[in-house]
Amino acid sequence: MKPQDVLSARLQMLIEIALHADCDCEDTLAEQDERAREIGIVGVEIDAARSRKSFDIHALAAIRLSCAIQMGSAQEVQEAEAQAYNVGLTRADIQAIKAFIETIK
Repeated sequence: MKPQDVLSARLQMLIEIALHADCDCEDTLAEQDERAREIGIVGVEIDAARSRKSFDIHALAAIRLSCAIQMGSAQEVQEAEAQAYNVGLTRADIQAIKAFIETIK
């Protein structure tokens, strides 16, 4: 199953923004902002994602898991996965997040 079959476009975009939070390329950030706004993500949500946060508990868990995977710490990944399960993400969600991250590295 493809990540886009499980994860909403909104969640994919929030994860992408969070994973590129340290990007210094103004063109990349502007392009992300434009794509995010096209799917209904407002400025404050974009800012939160760039701070690796979210107002939505499920999105926050997905962002934390994504960032832990990107950082490569097995312990942080394990903790983030446990948190994701605790807030209601499923095994399919977590697998989709992991697959999605591979598409944007």
